[in-house]
Amino acid sequence: ASGLAAVDGFEREKVRPYLAYTGMFVCTIYCNMKALQNSNVETLIVFRACCPIVVSLLDYLFLGRELPSARSFASLLLLVAGATSYVLTDAQWKLSGFRAYGWVGAYFCILSVEMAYGKHIVGPNLGFTSPWGPTLYSNSLSLLPMAAIGLAASEAETVRTSQLSTGSVALLALSCVVGVAISFTGWYCRSLVTATCYTVLG
Repeated sequence: ASGLAAVDGFEREKVRPYLAYTGMFVCTIYCNMKALQNSNVETLIVFRACCPIVVSLLDYLFLGRELPSARSFASLLLLVAGATSYVLTDAQWKLSGFRAYGWVGAYFCILSVEMAYGKHIVGPNLGFTSPWGPTLYSNSLSLLPMAAIGLAASEAETVRTSQLSTGSVALLALSCVVGVAISFTGWYCRSLVTATCYTVLG
């Protein structure tokens, strides 16, 4: 409305793919939370670091990119070796086996597909005017599912019993601004580089 940024309106052919992306985004957040409940943050970091391996294959199979060079492939194999070493020495693996990695495994798989799919829907095929389009779509379409997760996790009760000061409201508003800025720069970066590169950066 202010004319400061070119933002695309909502169109059915653009909403559909972003609904699918939003579904994957919400699932990764949920799996992330469950993974942290059932394992530890180090395990999550290791699995997240291995996502570029799968994304590089998806890049090649579905997005028309070349496979990693021999040097890059060696680096990816080094990631796999490090992750395998971690798993074999993890106390939770020794106690629970595969059960300790159920949620983090789901997070890994969904996030890998999400990264490749995100590159596909930010490309020229949907004809967005600027990165503000994907920013608006992804954030707007995430509102309802994220609110549902918050209600399911009893966040409404937490908000009701919280005492909000002027400072805390200001920090909340600032976090919203920063969140939108992160979303914009993320989509802009994603439009410039390959899905694999973005997965490494992100």
